[in-house]
Amino acid sequence: TLTPEDRLRIKELTSAHQMTVSNIVETAWGVVLQAYSGQKDVVFGKVTSGRQSDVRGIEDIVGLFINTIPVRVASKEGMSVMRLLKEMQQQGSESEQYAYCSLAEIQAQTEQKQHLIQVLYVFENYFVDTDKLTDFTYKIVAGRDQNQYNLTLCAYESGEKIVCEMLYNPNVYANEDIVQMLARLEHVLHALAANPEMKLSELETTTEEEKEQILGAFQTKPTQYPHEESIKSLFEAQVKKTPDRIAISCGTEQLTYAELNAKANIVANRLL
Repeated sequence: TLTPEDRLRIKELTSAHQMTVSNIVETAWGVVLQAYSGQKDVVFGKVTSGRQSDVRGIEDIVGLFINTIPVRVASKEGMSVMRLLKEMQQQGSESEQYAYCSLAEIQAQTEQKQHLIQVLYVFENYFVDTDKLTDFTYKIVAGRDQNQYNLTLCAYESGEKIVCEMLYNPNVYANEDIVQMLARLEHVLHALAANPEMKLSELETTTEEEKEQILGAFQTKPTQYPHEESIKSLFEAQVKKTPDRIAISCGTEQLTYAELNAKANIVANRLL
């Protein structure tokens, strides 16, 4: 749940630039997924109401029109947070005309096919407080939580709060992974709201707790070595000391110190 201060900043941002809270959250979610995947271009599925389609009398038709369409979050060199937000806003407007399209048909036209979407995003414009539901209504609402995806981010406004919840497959993700993921999302949303003009390259996705863990708990005691020696001479000394010990491995391939030194010399001679 976002702090009231962050919610107020986000509402001010949406008012100033004719955006929606969903635009902000889905952009932040894309940035978090970029950080986890190590890619600057990610795609996830967004659940839509399906009632934006240009069909006469659609608002009076009884039935389920919910559909899932792809959302692409691509960060470019030198791009600002605000620029990405505006691109996502434009993408959202343009995609409404395709809200009726079958996801299977869309995926069939991509190289990734059924692997195009691995994660879902849902923004509930009409949040229902399950504590106030009858048994019958609750069963209907609870049915929305079942899907074949391992990760689904659900966001909604409830009173003066913006809430983000994660539905996940416990066979794939541990609870602590999800807690950390939501903490990162909150951190990114805070940064977006506080300074939307910052560069994406300046936007840190790691939380303060993670930084402390990386810089503190994960740090080992410093290793003593002769600082006056070069890395080259230190490595060659190790080669003489343990020529047959494994120096490096990648998958099933391994190189001893002697083999690695020989290959390094080949590269060095070519450079010379």
